Amino acid sequence: MRIIISQPRYLPVMSYLQRLYHADLFVLLDSVQRQGRGWENRNKLLVPDSKWLTVPISSSSRALICNTKIQDSQWITDHISVVKRYYADAKYYDSSLLDMLEKRILETFLESDGDYTRVIRSQLEVLCSYLGFTPQLALATDIEKRGECADYGPEKIRDLCVLAGATEYVSGGNGKAYGIEEAFQDSNIAVRYHHPELIEYTQQNSEFVPFMACLDTFFHLGPDRCVEIVTGDFSVAN
Repeated sequence: MRIIISQPRYLPVMSYLQRLYHADLFVLLDSVQRQGRGWENRNKLLVPDSKWLTVPISSSSRALICNTKIQDSQWITDHISVVKRYYADAKYYDSSLLDMLEKRILETFLESDGDYTRVIRSQLEVLCSYLGFTPQLALATDIEKRGECADYGPEKIRDLCVLAGATEYVSGGNGKAYGIEEAFQDSNIAVRYHHPELIEYTQQNSEFVPFMACLDTFFHLGPDRCVEIVTGDFSVAN
């Protein structure tokens, strides 16, 4: 069973959606702290220049992701309005996707009293549904109930894989520098590294700006091409 583990991401890049599709089980790593100035609660779009859209967090930066709360709901309408304003002229702009995102995120925010993990998970499910698939998601906090698990580091990733019954773990390309291979060397779990292809396309700006949130790719390349990117060749190597 191929397992991929990552912190929840708001409006992630296309490579994150690739991993969601190609994982037999995708574990949302909610039992660690958020990374300082990381990608868990923010991402970039061209609105009109490269700009962060940030989900406001009321919890301490030391709080585990599973205990993190979102400050309020105003950002939901604000973000959707900004995207609609600046992407309305994009070739494959789809207001129905944005309406669906706004509705689902707001519903989850209200139902969960601003639970960060549940809100971010809900928008991931909407994005995947737009591309025609349902991700197989699990929470690290649930998996850790099955047995002993390290608190942090590559050993935590290994233990989660063992507890979840992995035969293969796919890491991001920077996993080697993180010590993944050393942590897994005595396990029976194969380690692979994802090396996504950088696909350039025409944006509003004259020069291509990479690593934008997936909505940028959706609205410039269209759903059919995005489905091909996400479900096509999954470049992994030892």
